[in-house]
Amino acid sequence: MAKILISNQEEFDRIKIIQYDDEVIFESNSILVNCVLEVYGILRLKGNNYCDRSNNRYILLKGNGQVHSESWSSSQVHIVSMDSSQVHIVSRDSSQVHIVSMDSSQVHSVSWDSSQVHIVSRDSSQVHSESRDSSQVHSESMDSSQVHSVSWDSSQVHSESWGSSRVHSESWDSSQVHSVSWGSSQVHSVSWDSSQVHSECYNYSIIFANRLASLYIRGYSVALLPDDFVIKINKEDTCVVQRYKVQESFFERNRVKVENGVCVLYKKVSKKYKTQEDTRNETVWTIGSIVEYKQWEPTGSECGEGKFHACSRPYFCDEFRNNVGDKYIAIEVRMENVYEWKNPEYPHKIGFRKGLVVYECDKYGNKKEGYCE
Repeated sequence: MAKILISNQEEFDRIKIIQYDDEVIFESNSILVNCVLEVYGILRLKGNNYCDRSNNRYILLKGNGQVHSESWSSSQVHIVSMDSSQVHIVSRDSSQVHIVSMDSSQVHSVSWDSSQVHIVSRDSSQVHSESRDSSQVHSESMDSSQVHSVSWDSSQVHSESWGSSRVHSESWDSSQVHSVSWGSSQVHSVSWDSSQVHSECYNYSIIFANRLASLYIRGYSVALLPDDFVIKINKEDTCVVQRYKVQESFFERNRVKVENGVCVLYKKVSKKYKTQEDTRNETVWTIGSIVEYKQWEPTGSECGEGKFHACSRPYFCDEFRNNVGDKYIAIEVRMENVYEWKNPEYPHKIGFRKGLVVYECDKYGNKKEGYCE
């Protein structure tokens, strides 16, 4: 693949199509997209990015094309992804991002500060959205698309789902989520801390929730709620509310499988597979190695020394570590080597004493192929 480094706006303006075997890289304080830029290869942008879809100035991804964009300040980013293309976008400050994903395209969006993100997903596209600080995300999912939304801090998420789309929403801290579902869409909502979720269901939609601030269901919708959860429900007679017993353990709550007394947990490490670098607790997590905490004292506190920490999903590790070049690893841990705290501050985190580092993975837990052990 040919790597093309762009040094100024004039050079960037000459590019109308990025071919399958090209990788274009442009870093600048100001980046203007002045045409419908078709991307079949790879496009990497970093800086104040300005697009305007209404004037045919946006990024169009086709085939197996990829765009990796990091925008800040008052950037405006407009991306349309088709076929099996991939979008990776990070927005900061007061930047605005508009993404339309179709076919089997994949979108990964991370928003910070007071940024605003609008995502529309169609067909069998997949969207993973993370919102932090006071960022705002508006997500619309249709057809058989899938959306995974995680919100922290005081971020706000508005999610609308149609058709047979599926939405998995996780909210933490004081974040707010407003979910509206139609058709035969399915919504799985998990909320923690002082976060609030308001849900509306219509037609044949299904919602599964551990906690809600309000519930409004119509048509033949079904809601699955904890048996001890008290909430005022506004529903029609044709709707069904099914209660379930709350699962208290880390493994039930996080759907972590245990087979033959062994579970798989996740950590985020440096590009050199280290954590706690340049401290007395520095640890190397080499693939294939067995790592053990010698001064095992997990009962003192949830955070701090006395144990290793791991998460039920790789992307939860972003809350504790998020440096450039970091990697995710999977660790096999025997059940006698884990420690779970009661009423944890971080319900997705657990302590452990000893484990086998089995492989490097992406932030969804998929094993990465081709790395060197």
